[in-house]
Amino acid sequence: MRDLNATMFYKAKFHVTAKNSDQCDLLWKLVMNIRRWITKKLNRHDHTIVETELSHWTAFKRGGKLYDLENNNRFFAESVYHVNADDPMDVSWACMIVEKSFSESGYAPRQWTTEIGFRAADQRSAEISYVVTYSDTPGFIGPCQEMPSITVPNVIRWLLSDPSLVCRIGNSVLTIEPRRLEAGDYPEFEKILFDPERELPVLYISPKRGSDEDGTARLLVSKKKVAQTVVGNALVFYSDDLGFSAEMRYLGPPAYSCFGGAIRVYLPHINPKDKGDQYRHRFITAADIEENGEDYALRIFRRALAQDVHFYEKMFRLENCRELHSMDAHRSRIEAIRRQSEGMADEALKEFLNESDRREEAEKQAESYKQKIDDQERDIYSLNLRLESFADMAKRYELLEKASRDVRGIGEFPDTPQKIARYFETVYPERIAFTERGFRSLKECITKNEVLWEALYHIANELYDLLQDNPATAYKAFKEMTGWDCSRGEGAMTRKDAKLMQQYEDTYNGQELDIEAHVKSGTKDSDPRSIRIYFAYDPAVAPQILIGHCGKHLDNHTTKKVK
Repeated sequence: MRDLNATMFYKAKFHVTAKNSDQCDLLWKLVMNIRRWITKKLNRHDHTIVETELSHWTAFKRGGKLYDLENNNRFFAESVYHVNADDPMDVSWACMIVEKSFSESGYAPRQWTTEIGFRAADQRSAEISYVVTYSDTPGFIGPCQEMPSITVPNVIRWLLSDPSLVCRIGNSVLTIEPRRLEAGDYPEFEKILFDPERELPVLYISPKRGSDEDGTARLLVSKKKVAQTVVGNALVFYSDDLGFSAEMRYLGPPAYSCFGGAIRVYLPHINPKDKGDQYRHRFITAADIEENGEDYALRIFRRALAQDVHFYEKMFRLENCRELHSMDAHRSRIEAIRRQSEGMADEALKEFLNESDRREEAEKQAESYKQKIDDQERDIYSLNLRLESFADMAKRYELLEKASRDVRGIGEFPDTPQKIARYFETVYPERIAFTERGFRSLKECITKNEVLWEALYHIANELYDLLQDNPATAYKAFKEMTGWDCSRGEGAMTRKDAKLMQQYEDTYNGQELDIEAHVKSGTKDSDPRSIRIYFAYDPAVAPQILIGHCGKHLDNHTTKKVK
């Protein structure tokens, strides 16, 4: 029976494989890691609370109990060991360790419970379940201690960093370190994201452009703290290279991009064919992190990935191991009665045996129903995610309905650049939007209204669809489709000049934008048929194409030399 007062602190479930099975007893290695952790934590030079003798831990491996050696009830551990009589390699083991920590005077005492499960798959591999909960004494009159800080259980840390072991969830190898991505790594990263066999969430931390003129980037959270927060439950990637962000922008599907200091969680089984799938993979925006702080983001990831993670999955625990023994004892009693009853005609005994058979069949059926319930809970979890996606899509349809109503309210012909911009925002609210800087630039825009109208029409229609389908080919396809030139960014020499690149920095709702991409026509700024429209398409910030400048050509390396 689980303590209903307990709060989940951490849980994980993964497979561990020994690289050399001849020299590795996986269960003994696990038990030794438990011994190392609990003795180091509780024993002091002048106090020995937990037994250290290996003989006691050998007995604990085979199923047993350990007590507080000072009889202060600060520690208790119990384990259960089971071997399948028909298959000696089928070993199951579980333990529960209870610690009662000291509390400051006046605060409710806190109890920590660690439950660890082990189920051998074969001689060299096993499934590990690890659950840590804590509870404050119920009924205590007084305040509770503060929420514990985020830490990694040492046993998990040691297992994942052991060079003789490989720990996996599905085909993903677990690690305690975040992985750095740099320019050139995007194709490999995309393969990881879109791998249909991936069972583990991927968490990506994007870089935010620095305020200095040297073009440096920074992360808004500590990459090591993020990795520590979700260890055993997600793979953590990060990049402090703006070149990698450029690759993601140019090569990757915009619906699954992440830029400007945002952090995104990519759940398994990405399905780009489903238009609503992108909404399953949630962001924490740079603005949220900067406003609420690093700890705000860390606690969200801990709750979502290392506490609530796979709540529908069965974690192998002490009571599960006890159930295996109960089933063995039940079968043994039935078999003994069968042997005693051979040749007897006692109807009552026959009925007892029949009832035993029915009970065993009922237990199997109950287990089957339990599995079905687990499957249904998994389906419910997936359906809830889809409902969230549909809710986001419904909001988009509401925007379209509002646009239809607002168009009817346009009482005058849009005869200025500002009015034309407002018109397109009204008609295409889900496709096009102007930043504050973008609107300001319209005051100095001398381009003819019909030229501006044509450009914005093509952007809101053809370019938007092309960027959603395949951003890598969108710019070339846009020119072929409309005849308008479209560039995804500036040249290499311009990018090396940090001062020039500051021109292409913009914000929208407090989020950083890169507006290098631009649609263009003409070569002379003085020509009223010439125009440059600089924009960003970053679903991490907004679903629309965001226009940050409309009018004259922004300076680049070539124009700077001319001047």
